[in-house]
Amino acid sequence: MSVDSDLRRIEALQYKLIRDERKNNCIEWDPIEEGLGLALPKDYKLFLDTYGVGGFAEFGFLDPNDWRTDPKEVNRKRLESLLVIQRLNDFHSIELWPEPMGLLCFGRDTNAGTFAWSVSINSEWSIVYAERDWDQILFIRRSFIGFLQGLLVGNIMPTSMINSEYWSPTGDEIYQYRCY
Repeated sequence: MSVDSDLRRIEALQYKLIRDERKNNCIEWDPIEEGLGLALPKDYKLFLDTYGVGGFAEFGFLDPNDWRTDPKEVNRKRLESLLVIQRLNDFHSIELWPEPMGLLCFGRDTNAGTFAWSVSINSEWSIVYAERDWDQILFIRRSFIGFLQGLLVGNIMPTSMINSEYWSPTGDEIYQYRCY
């Protein structure tokens, strides 16, 4: 998709997601991507450049500037609960980035759910959502903006969030995006 197309899709979110006027950051993507050794999805970068680092309802996006220092260690810490559960339950093997198809964490929800990308060798991105105990794992083949649209209208509905007091998409809700 082109940058113009991504911009239009982000602008289309505004009917459901109100920007925080305190937009908080300027992200220099080049050093982050150099440290990661890969180019992050364009719509993700454009969204954070437009909205800032923050979240809405019970969903929050992690600050990509954290990847500047030691991205492997930052990612390992973000996904530590997965590693513990995997060891305790003899869970099937899930690799962490930079392994092929490894997970790179980019967000959380208030119920300790995790949003990550599964990064393929040719830099194709799929979104993985895992609930707190990793007993429900959703593999979502959508762009970052497509994923947000799904959350905002209820097409993507993690079961741990169904009884949320802050997020219950029925079609009419408008959410305030808050910067950290």
